[in-house]
Amino acid sequence: PVQQPGLTLSVQAVPFKASAKEASVAVAVELQGSELEFAQQPNGLFADAIEISFFALNDDGRAQRGTRASLNLAIRPDTYQRVKALGIRFNSRATMPAGRYQLRVGARDPLTGKTGTVFYDILIPDFAKDTLMMSGLLLSSQASGVPEVFTPQRDPVAEKLLGAAPTARREFSQAETLAWLAEIYD
Repeated sequence: PVQQPGLTLSVQAVPFKASAKEASVAVAVELQGSELEFAQQPNGLFADAIEISFFALNDDGRAQRGTRASLNLAIRPDTYQRVKALGIRFNSRATMPAGRYQLRVGARDPLTGKTGTVFYDILIPDFAKDTLMMSGLLLSSQASGVPEVFTPQRDPVAEKLLGAAPTARREFSQAETLAWLAEIYD
C-alpha cells in the first residue's frame, strides 16, 4: 500500500458550566482545506464527504460519550476556493462531568481515505466546588472584507455571544478583530 499524508487538524475544547454536575464543552475542530479532495460534479458543484468524531477518555482510561458527524458537502466554486485557502471548521458541544480527560478527535475524508487525529488533554472543573469560578476562554476572529472560514456545523450559542464562529486557531493577522468569551460563576 502507498502511504498518504493525513489530514491536519486544529482543536480547541472549552468547558462552561451547564448544571451542578456537568459542564458544556464547546469544541472547535478545523481542517486544512488544501488537503481535502473535492470532486467536481457535472452541475459545477464540488463534492466531498467529511467524517468528524470525538470521544473522551477519563483518568481510568474509560471511554465517555462521543460525537460523530458525517457531512456530505456539495459546494459552489467560490466556496470551494474559500475552503481550499482557509480550511473548514466544525463547532460542536458535549456535556461532561468534572474530571481530567483526553479528548480524541478524528477526521476522515472517505473519498481519499486520508485521516487525521488529535489527542487533547482537558480538565473539566467542578464548577459547584468553589464560590467563584471561571470557565475556559473561547476565541473567534473576523477580518473586514475577508471571507469567513466555511463552517457547516455551528454552535449557535457561542456564535451568538461571540458574533462569529469559535476558532481553534492561535495565530491571527493585525487586520483581524478578536472576540473572546469567558463566564464567571459565583
